[in-house]
Amino acid sequence: MISIDSKAPRGSRKYGSKAMVHIVSAWAQHNHMVLGQVKVDDKSNDITAILKLLEVTAIKGCIVTIDAMGCQTDIAKKLTDKEAAYKLAIKGNQGTLEQEIKDTIRFAKPAETYKHVDTGHAGIETRNCSVYTDLSYRETPNKCSGLSCVAKIESIRHEKISGKEQKETRLYFCSTKSSAK
Repeated sequence: MISIDSKAPRGSRKYGSKAMVHIVSAWAQHNHMVLGQVKVDDKSNDITAILKLLEVTAIKGCIVTIDAMGCQTDIAKKLTDKEAAYKLAIKGNQGTLEQEIKDTIRFAKPAETYKHVDTGHAGIETRNCSVYTDLSYRETPNKCSGLSCVAKIESIRHEKISGKEQKETRLYFCSTKSSAK
């Protein structure tokens, strides 16, 4: 499992500048090590840096996770071309794709579901994961290279002290048939 994310390290500003350095990193979760890093060019963005990082990183046979910034057809294609699987987060930056996934969740039955409850000092968090493999509700089925399922994770956090409850829903599209667990 390789996670790709960008960071702006504290104290990375050049003297007299407000702009901080942004770095995109590939992190090997199992080995607890950085596999590679690429600096985001001043006149560019994370997407370009992610593509550069994927070009120079050995990812064949790995599952790559990227936040919503990496939810791009070019990135999905690069991952499948390099024989890697992906789990890409979806947010409002991909309007059509996000709507297609919401339609899939609305009309299709989940192939699998799983519920996990965590209790800690601060409260209780319940996560419900649903995996959908029926992608027939998509209007642009060939837009994403290798897409095989959609996942929805609903988190409900209940704080013990304040009694407040927070809800969050995250959507992902995946190139491998994933277990809800």
